[in-house]
Amino acid sequence: MERTSKRFGLWGLMVGVVAAVLLALAVTPAFAVPSTGTPGWLKDSSGAWYYYDSDGNLAHGLVQMDNDAWYYLDTTTGAMKTGWIETTESPSYYGEPVWMYFIPSKGNAATGWYQVGSKWYKFDSDGVMQTGWVKSGGKWYYMKPSGAMATSWYKVNGEWYYFSSSGVMQTGWKQIGGKWYWFDSSGAAACNEMVTIGSKKYCFDKGCAMRTGWVKDGYWYYFASGGAAVTGWQKIGGVWYYFKPNGTMQTGEQVIGGAAYYFKSSGAMASAEWVKYSIWDTNKEDYVEHWFYYFANGKKAYGTQVINGKTYKFHEEYGYWLNG
Repeated sequence: MERTSKRFGLWGLMVGVVAAVLLALAVTPAFAVPSTGTPGWLKDSSGAWYYYDSDGNLAHGLVQMDNDAWYYLDTTTGAMKTGWIETTESPSYYGEPVWMYFIPSKGNAATGWYQVGSKWYKFDSDGVMQTGWVKSGGKWYYMKPSGAMATSWYKVNGEWYYFSSSGVMQTGWKQIGGKWYWFDSSGAAACNEMVTIGSKKYCFDKGCAMRTGWVKDGYWYYFASGGAAVTGWQKIGGVWYYFKPNGTMQTGEQVIGGAAYYFKSSGAMASAEWVKYSIWDTNKEDYVEHWFYYFANGKKAYGTQVINGKTYKFHEEYGYWLNG
């Protein structure tokens, strides 16, 4: 009985010593270099990194080091984490959730421009991922809600923009996929509208591409191969037309350069042909139909004229055929 009592007494003493050591380890500060009490990084046998501050405490959460770089340490274990982390600890965003990217090979948060996989992201000086419009180096970029930099076509608040392969917002004239587009100074593309650029009018379709040829927008316009709306006299498909300085195609009788011409509903100039239309009769105080004749050069006939071997008389002032 005496031997048994001694054995249990020795065992109790050992347990007490181990417990005391464990308790001491739990409350005693640890250091990266224990012999000197120097704070810093410590790597365990599993390869995980930990950081101990100047008081020997294990760091947790978002931590800024002396080199101003930010690191993220697991809030429970203190192990350094890398990759994408959403946190509310950024001091510049007052508790708002933000995304940060911690570089796997180094651990520190990415700042400035940084490529993750095949996509580019922009981070501020504190490592917070940026979204929306970003100006960098005097050029504009757009970062999608995911943070990825926009390239090619991208729609923002109902407006279409085009970004180069390096993400730079485009302005002015750009040829894309064999078609021409125009972007104003804010970068927004002209779409489904007519726009005056410089002193010329251009038209763009619903896909924002520049249009050419005939376009009806209340009035008819004709856009040449270079895209600008034509004005003045124009021969199109062998037919003469006349367009005002604002580009609208003219119809009916028009006095141009002191001479009267007639343009049909199609806009085509009447040439060597009879035309019947109404003019105001001051005596009858009403519109009255009359016949008129326009020569091959488009000009209206007045007075006595021989047409196809026959003699006709036309009103000296208004030009209508007096025999009709």
